[in-house]
Amino acid sequence: MSHHDQKPIEKLRTLTHDVHERLHVHPLTEPLISENLTRAQYTLILSAFKEFHKNVEIQAQPYNEVYPFTKNMAAITNDLTALNTENYHLPEITAFPKITTQDMFLGMIYVVEGSNLGGQLIAKNVNKVLGLTPQTGLSFFTAAGKKTAQNWKNFQRILEENCEDADICASAALQTFEALEKYLWNVNNQCNAPT
Repeated sequence: MSHHDQKPIEKLRTLTHDVHERLHVHPLTEPLISENLTRAQYTLILSAFKEFHKNVEIQAQPYNEVYPFTKNMAAITNDLTALNTENYHLPEITAFPKITTQDMFLGMIYVVEGSNLGGQLIAKNVNKVLGLTPQTGLSFFTAAGKKTAQNWKNFQRILEENCEDADICASAALQTFEALEKYLWNVNNQCNAPT
């Protein structure tokens, strides 16, 4: 590997930059950092993330030993139960990438672990606007709390040590982000949030 080569993490960051930015301003996710966030909007995005993370955890099963990533399904399920909301009948994700190698797994998990960092900002806002706590529906975005940044550092180290082909890692990260983005648009177009 020549010294001109980007480190895997830089390659992933560069390739996923645009879709990552688009997700910040998506009509389902943007309210999460708005002072006008409603409980219905919050519940809808949680329900959508639940479907996304279900797919992540299914695809990740063969590679759980490689890196013990943050499993979010349980937290999201607990939050939805705590919020005591009616279930949204969401479409299923159709475009989720098929993870068949360790490099692809690492790329997918980059998206998951990275989004836990962003969750910290969201958690502050949801707490302020809706008054929720980890016990009453905010455990997913609170994630590992103070340990989140450390988890991210650990993940970056594992990525550097285990990623054999940065292009494959980056491509899987991009496909994961794009699957999420496409799915959020499907949800947005199909579900008018119950008020």
